[in-house]
Amino acid sequence: GLRYGSGDSVGYFWVNDDQPVLLADAMRPDLVNTNVGDYRDEKGNAVFTDIVNLCRGGGEGWYTFYWRSSAESNETGQKLSYVKSFEPWGWTLGTGIYTKGILADSQRMQTELWIAFGLVGCFSLVVFALFTHYILTRPLASLVRTSEALALGDVKQKVTVKSNDEI
Repeated sequence: GLRYGSGDSVGYFWVNDDQPVLLADAMRPDLVNTNVGDYRDEKGNAVFTDIVNLCRGGGEGWYTFYWRSSAESNETGQKLSYVKSFEPWGWTLGTGIYTKGILADSQRMQTELWIAFGLVGCFSLVVFALFTHYILTRPLASLVRTSEALALGDVKQKVTVKSNDEI
């Protein structure tokens, strides 16, 4: 079967007909070539019957259900799927991904984003500190030294002007 993604975000494609007989499924080969019209998820939804009805009604759409992650596992997870009818053959093609994987990817990206913002913030603070030191603090310190010398009577002080502003 066709799969895509990696880690927690593995998705795959499946095909069923309008009976509904499952024709291809990468994650549940044990159900291939069986009538899955009576298959219900843990919430009681008739998954494949609902999917066929959805495609008959609009040709395509989103469907959420609970599905086992593999034939060997009893663990189920919420799955977000998109299904589309291929009417010439009476097939429904579907693809889906477990929402747990989407949330894990989203949280990982959010963490990476916060780290990036933190690094940019730290860099900005360093740049601001250097700017303040070289543009403001040094000229002010020079001006204070000159003013103190003038206050003590040393009138031979030289005032160096390097900019066109007040400092």
